[in-house]
Amino acid sequence: MMNCWHLSWQKWGARKLTDFKVGDKVKIVGYITGFTGETGEITKTGRASIWPYMVTLPNGKSTPASAGELELVKPEPEPKFKVGDWVKVQGRTDKWNGTVGTVQKVRYPYYSKEHPLYTIHKNDVGDDKKRDISENVLQFFEDQLVATDAPTKFKKGDWVKITGWGGSWEGQVLQIDSLPKPGSIYYHLAGGGGFSDKHLKAAEDPATVKPAADMVNGPSHYGGADNPYEAIKVAEAWGFEKNAYLFNALKYLARAEHKGRKVEDLKKLQFYVAREIALEEAK
Repeated sequence: MMNCWHLSWQKWGARKLTDFKVGDKVKIVGYITGFTGETGEITKTGRASIWPYMVTLPNGKSTPASAGELELVKPEPEPKFKVGDWVKVQGRTDKWNGTVGTVQKVRYPYYSKEHPLYTIHKNDVGDDKKRDISENVLQFFEDQLVATDAPTKFKKGDWVKITGWGGSWEGQVLQIDSLPKPGSIYYHLAGGGGFSDKHLKAAEDPATVKPAADMVNGPSHYGGADNPYEAIKVAEAWGFEKNAYLFNALKYLARAEHKGRKVEDLKKLQFYVAREIALEEAK
């Protein structure tokens, strides 16, 4: 009669020694007390007739095993997206189709070891409404997602004004990312600090901002300080600085096309010309 050791060899050791190698991930499928169903790694191979493999579990415990007691664990395929990537939902017919968000978690469910499941945090840029978590955190398989750009309101290099922080100041966007809050865009500005777009408004680049017009010295509606025919220059050249009526008449004539009140300015011109005429006729 065959003894129990011989039966064990017939049942579990039928595979060749080369079935597994050091480093292989395996699952214990044979009856090994306290280890059945566990997954570990082949850490040693030998010439033992019955248990040629040493399997080490994640908790550090080890057990010898035969080839028949082990099953090779296939490595999980590399996921297409990683945590932090921006993705868009496609190919669905429900309300989630077209949703944009960031990947927050990647896992392989027990029922699908070849298709990763992605936990997506729906984009909430500029949205101050507090919604139920189920409305923001969603799960999709890889074939339902495509890579997309972050839906940014501003781009690198833009000048923005920060508001709602006890005051307001301006800065330039240096970097854009989706951290630390999932599903939100954060803008890192020159001088430090990160802000969501709900605290930012567009601002003008200081290098392109024109200085405010000088409404006292050389205003544009009289020709401007750089214009050789500026109204005051012409008045002085013609000697009108000593004649209030003619000086004002020239002033209103010069600005009639530029102040947006042409008829009014022409009537003022007419008023001063009439006074000058009356003065001359009285001589």
